[in-house]
Amino acid sequence: MAAAGESTQVRAVCRAVAAEFDSVTQHAVDKIRAEITSYHSIPYREQYDYIRTGLEMMLEAVASPDGIAQLDSGRSRDLGRRRAMQGISLSDVIETYHIALRELWHELLARSPEPDAELMVAVGRLWDVVHLETTAVAEGHSEATRSRQAERAGVRHRFFAALTAGDERSMTDARQLAQALGFDPDNEFRALCADSDWPEAAQERLQISLDELRGAAHCSRHDAGLMILCQRAATPTVVATVRSIRPGATVGVGLERPSLELAPSTMDDAMQALKASRAGAVTRFEDAWLTASLTPQRERLAPILERGWAVARENPHLVDAVRAYAGAGLSISAAARSVNLHANSVTYRLDRWHTLTGWDPRTASGLLASIAALDLAPAGPGPAGTPGG
Repeated sequence: MAAAGESTQVRAVCRAVAAEFDSVTQHAVDKIRAEITSYHSIPYREQYDYIRTGLEMMLEAVASPDGIAQLDSGRSRDLGRRRAMQGISLSDVIETYHIALRELWHELLARSPEPDAELMVAVGRLWDVVHLETTAVAEGHSEATRSRQAERAGVRHRFFAALTAGDERSMTDARQLAQALGFDPDNEFRALCADSDWPEAAQERLQISLDELRGAAHCSRHDAGLMILCQRAATPTVVATVRSIRPGATVGVGLERPSLELAPSTMDDAMQALKASRAGAVTRFEDAWLTASLTPQRERLAPILERGWAVARENPHLVDAVRAYAGAGLSISAAARSVNLHANSVTYRLDRWHTLTGWDPRTASGLLASIAALDLAPAGPGPAGTPGG
């Protein structure tokens, strides 16, 4: 005689599924590995054993309400911890339960001559099992993730400190720490530097997002900005990740450098590009290397450049002509078209700029001095204040 809450028909269906449990489990595992590619890194037999045990618990809950009381939450928490340490995201772990539930439901339907209300009630207990199991898995996964993140944060801090120490012994330490963070010390590195205020919580959120990218990327506070050192990670993707946490952040991008020993150079590139960047812009050192390299020398060069700054503040129309001429390949006619002027007007303005500053923009040295003065002008109102300095 069936116990309370049990059904003779439901138990018969469950026995039919249990008789084919090896093939049921294999089919579920194959579906999971086909739909969730991160599980390719998990040994097949390990996953098979976990899924088989999980399906058995689900089936017992369908067969009898007492099956729910036999659930082992400790096992599920351990699974969550293990998958976190193996680098499997919590969403992927939980999705395996949904796929297993779906496949088991299909098997129950296939072996039920005519699904009735009793089977629907019994199958409802599947969701109770999944809820309880995934809750325990999430707890274990979160515990391991916090522990793992804390450990990696310590490694990350020591890595950046060793990398910027500037001595041979520290660089040896940095090479070992780099490998622990997923870097190849002999491969290329690129740094990005972001401005804005980065409290610990925002920095942690950014690092969690960086950990999900292809390649390796790690961030750390550096001087007045947040430094990101990456390898095999697409620069536009890293920038987009930064701006998902801090929309409108100004970002400097360093040159790609061929080894860890030159990583400090790409970090310097990124910092200089940031200082030479307009607010809210992304500036690559390779595109703005002259301005970026001269920006740290602004105060030293001020006695030379101040005359250009003063003229630019008082004559923005002359600035437009100089920039148009430089941007048009040194063509008067092309520059005139870009600013909707007659060629004679552009010529007059270039001559006027020459007269007022002493720099002839139609010569290499004069144009170089003119553009340097405009790009290095202190930040402020007016066309001369273009960089963020």
